Amino acid sequence: MRAPYLLLLIISLLSPVRSFADTATQEKLSKELLGSWLVTVAYEGRTRLLKISEVSQGTDGVYPLTAVYGWSDGNQTPIKAEFHDSGNKKLTVVTQADSVITASQDSNTTYIGTFTPKNGASKGLRISKIDEKQLSDKTFGFEKPDGIVPQKCASFFGIWKGSWVAGYIEEQTLKVRKVTLVGTDCMATFTYGDTTSDPKNFSTIKMDNQESLSFVCNRSTGGTCTFTVKGDELWASYSNPSGGSNSGVFKKQQ
Repeated sequence: MRAPYLLLLIISLLSPVRSFADTATQEKLSKELLGSWLVTVAYEGRTRLLKISEVSQGTDGVYPLTAVYGWSDGNQTPIKAEFHDSGNKKLTVVTQADSVITASQDSNTTYIGTFTPKNGASKGLRISKIDEKQLSDKTFGFEKPDGIVPQKCASFFGIWKGSWVAGYIEEQTLKVRKVTLVGTDCMATFTYGDTTSDPKNFSTIKMDNQESLSFVCNRSTGGTCTFTVKGDELWASYSNPSGGSNSGVFKKQQ
């Protein structure tokens, strides 16, 4: 009878130790993971948010996460998410559309990986932790141009507001969230529309030259808006195939 007794004694002594270790790991992961994370997918101007509210008890190094996910400028809803702590630390997420996110830890506040749609090719992805102050900032999700971007291109970065001279047109907003250099071409990620609706759906286009940003701003007429930096202002011009034209001045807000 001594062998079963000794076995029970050993189990009773080891269980609290194992439980304490698991709890300590869970608490450590909670400090690292709980909060909001900005999800940036390569070649996409619109960002997403991953908000983690709880880290559950794990088994075999896999910790279920209570989390919501969705567009940064929209609503976030519950998804399946896990943290893997066995060897290579990583996050896995299955989105509402069955896209799969797999990202390995680069630092305590950054994960690098891939975004794979249900029926599509994988894209590169970065997940970065952000604080609540950033979330409430008007330039949330904006990425300042790095040193390799020519100054003429980089000067478009920011939030601009202005009005057109002709016709009754409400104040408009141009938000240039990111300017990057691809080869010798400047790429601008932007959104444009009336200030009251506060446009949030971003597109990325190649700038025809380093001194102007031009795009179709009125699809009903095929009209094109062209913006040129003049000091701390943007001078705007508009034209359409029917001969319509307009002009305006936009001032930088942030």
